[in-house]
Amino acid sequence: TTVHWHGILVPPSMDGVPYISQAPIAPSATFTYEFPIRQSGTFWYHS
Repeated sequence: TTVHWHGILVPPSMDGVPYISQAPIAPSATFTYEFPIRQSGTFWYHS
């Protein structure tokens, strides 16, 4: 699983496309998404 963002600008390595932009997050594992938010608005994300 990963988190994929729509509309918000994120670093390519955190775009959440497993095996393409980042490795999938294994069951029971954790991954902390940390990036600066430089825009305001309403955005959508999903895993």
